[in-house]
Amino acid sequence: MKWNFLEEMAQSIVQCECREPLVITSPEQAKNIKTSIPAVYVFRIVEGVPAEALEMYRNFRDSHHATDGQTDKYNLTGIAKDAEPNKVFYVGKVRKNLYGRMRNHWESNSVRTGSLHLCRWTEGKIRFATDIYQLPEQFPLFADVIENEFKRQLIPTVGSRT
Repeated sequence: MKWNFLEEMAQSIVQCECREPLVITSPEQAKNIKTSIPAVYVFRIVEGVPAEALEMYRNFRDSHHATDGQTDKYNLTGIAKDAEPNKVFYVGKVRKNLYGRMRNHWESNSVRTGSLHLCRWTEGKIRFATDIYQLPEQFPLFADVIENEFKRQLIPTVGSRT
């Protein structure tokens, strides 16, 4: 049996644009992103103390986490019990709507989608940059595999580990 798609996948990996990330540091910059591209992204702290960022996020999550759309409540990314402060704060992936996903994290535009809601808790003390590794459009499931490896290698402060 010939599985021609395997060769196409191999070529897509070789030609992948994910070697050099697109870096954004504000919600305004997210507006220039192509929406349909699958990607893996890394939120890293560029200003502020990782331990303080974890404490601030933990406090905000304790008082504002909800999944039922209550006023002033948000679906916030989880924190592992053994979370350790790290400049790599969060690793995530998106299969389709990269622009929308960045808006969820940076601008807090959805109460239903789990995200960081950075505009709600950083208080100007913590600044982030997002490294976005764009993946081949025809293989959106690559994002799952690459995200898991990023998490394994980078050990982000918040979010699931695999």
